Amino acid sequence: VEDALLDEGFEGGVIPPAGWSEIETNKSQNWKIIMDDYLPYSNYAADVEYDPNLETQDEWLVSPIVNLSQGTLTFWSFGSLYWCRDTYDNCDLNVWLIVGDVGGSDDIFVGKGDNAWGSNFTWSQSVFNLTPFLPGSSVRIGFEYSGKDGAEIRLDGISLEGSDTIPWLFEYPINGSVSASQNQIINITLDASAISQIGVYTGTLHILSKTTTTPDQSVPVIM
Repeated sequence: VEDALLDEGFEGGVIPPAGWSEIETNKSQNWKIIMDDYLPYSNYAADVEYDPNLETQDEWLVSPIVNLSQGTLTFWSFGSLYWCRDTYDNCDLNVWLIVGDVGGSDDIFVGKGDNAWGSNFTWSQSVFNLTPFLPGSSVRIGFEYSGKDGAEIRLDGISLEGSDTIPWLFEYPINGSVSASQNQIINITLDASAISQIGVYTGTLHILSKTTTTPDQSVPVIM
């Protein structure tokens, strides 16, 4: 069962929200809070407008750290098809898995919110399966407005559902390729030093594969 690990609708009325961080490169036009009552639960949204001075914009909203073994990210966004995607590619809403510092070579590009937009400045929902992109370490979710002479982009209703990694359970290797005639030993380590209370600890080890018959084999683990 997947848990709700992030649920951000910007209803605190501030940018960045509690626990999040913001990186500004353009001092006049970056992420800001804006009134928007489109979504049923929403009074506010995050917004970046284009810089009329045509200065480069590389503006980031970055989530708290999550330890994912699998996950699905959904969010709502809108922008200009003319300026951002179909006629000119002057602005994008990029989604990243951030490993360490923002902008490092180990960051993992997930996709663009632009691809879900059905029409100009009309809210559309993006859904990304993060599991194939996960590096096996802690990550943050990064939303990047990247553009120059672009247009406004708005973001809201961010949800991340998934499974946390278990702090006392370790697997090696965490990925690989095995043909039908081969086998692979997976080493499992249970580390009691990672917990502070005596008791019975349970978890589930997911073996994910590309097969259509058994894409996820769940193995119960008890310590």
